Amino acid sequence: MTAAQTRHNSIVADLAAPSASGARVNVSSDCDVTLSTGSLSDKVKGYRVRIYFGNNQNSRSEAYAAQERFRSSFPGISSNVDYTAPYFKVTVGNFLTREEAVMLWGRLLGTFPNAFVVSFQMPVGAFAIAGNNIEISSDEVEAVE
Repeated sequence: MTAAQTRHNSIVADLAAPSASGARVNVSSDCDVTLSTGSLSDKVKGYRVRIYFGNNQNSRSEAYAAQERFRSSFPGISSNVDYTAPYFKVTVGNFLTREEAVMLWGRLLGTFPNAFVVSFQMPVGAFAIAGNNIEISSDEVEAVE
């Protein structure tokens, strides 16, 4: 059994246990969701918000400054600085749907007025194990631009 399946079974068991007041939750599903051990390497289309994109002489320091501004305002959301010659890029968040990314984008426009949503190929197993906003190293992500 994978870690995600174990966590799922544990959550279902916790919900089914009666509370102090005697309340119970019945959990049922239309299908049995399972993850094979190989799913960590499978890719799924996901979305992030690009908050910085530059290739000038100061782009490296500007990229890290943008990342730090983002981290101080949104400490629970992942951020990545990537360099693909000749561009420094800062992308934030990890979302399965474009709508989730657009919601973050809307919150960022005041601080990052040039932000935009980008599409990525991300490891599906990472979403299943840790949830939406996880830290994924740049070598695990492929841009779909």
